[in-house]
Amino acid sequence: MKIFLIISLFITLTACNYEAPGTMSFVALGDAPNNKNEYQLYESLIKNINAAKPSLVVHLGDTHGRSVCSNKEIDRMRRYMNDFIAPVLYTPGDNDWTDCGRARDGKFESIERLNYLRKTYYQEEMTLGAVSLSVHNQNKDGYPENMRFIKDNIGFITVHVVGSNNNLDTLDLDRIKEYYDRNTANLAWLKESFAALNKADAIVVALHANMFERKFDSFRKIFSKINDDKMLLLSLKTYGKLSYRVFKLESRLALPYRNIGKALLNYSSELKKPILLLHGDTHDHRTYQPFKKKFPYFHAIEVYGAPDVKAIEITVQPKSKRPFQVVRVFSP
Repeated sequence: MKIFLIISLFITLTACNYEAPGTMSFVALGDAPNNKNEYQLYESLIKNINAAKPSLVVHLGDTHGRSVCSNKEIDRMRRYMNDFIAPVLYTPGDNDWTDCGRARDGKFESIERLNYLRKTYYQEEMTLGAVSLSVHNQNKDGYPENMRFIKDNIGFITVHVVGSNNNLDTLDLDRIKEYYDRNTANLAWLKESFAALNKADAIVVALHANMFERKFDSFRKIFSKINDDKMLLLSLKTYGKLSYRVFKLESRLALPYRNIGKALLNYSSELKKPILLLHGDTHDHRTYQPFKKKFPYFHAIEVYGAPDVKAIEITVQPKSKRPFQVVRVFSP
């Protein structure tokens, strides 16, 4: 009889998506759909995610890729957000505005597209999705896309950092000013948010850019004489083949991501609590610790991206040796 009761209890808890005490989970995705041929896959993915009834969905940006950055396209992607039953926390990617000046994307003015994106997605201090959550945002400074809230004593922060060199890969003075203004606002937002969430058991920071390229680690021995401060968060994808001379150049090359990366690493050391950098950008799902020895509390996960139209479920267990784990992959 006892064995029967134990088995019954196990089946019941499993069916109810039971989580151990001190655990919460959420779903993350990004970099999809990449073109109109993937719309149907994306719609199926949303249905499968909804069937699992997650408590939160985090979208890491690049809601479209090889398609024109028209109002119609942006509006379509916005409607998809409300197809999710759960609250959706969305942070923009470079394909959503920075890259819209490319010929294939319609030769739009990128800052104008950013303004339209803000108008379309961030009218209220709420998450997206059929069920919304209230959030604090940075609207007072003109950056409503930067948001934070706490759920099950896990803090969530979005910060607007995109690929394509974070909009600094340009000679356009207006875009250069946009980068510097946004970078200053991002640093202020992180400072405010980490202070506000200092009693959380763990913190998830969601942004788009892959600030730690996979190839980065393979260059460590070659460039070991260069301190981490200069190497930090250099996007190898943007700069292609690297040489010792390139690394020796002043931090102008690392600048688009350097200050944000340093801030996150330092906050992880100060708080001595698990910090997860959740990102997309390079369409290469992985779980890793970029500077494990020096910053043991700092973790990172990259989501899938097109043509892998997939999402992941992440559990957060702050007291565990592996506080952030991918426990499920959703496919169309």
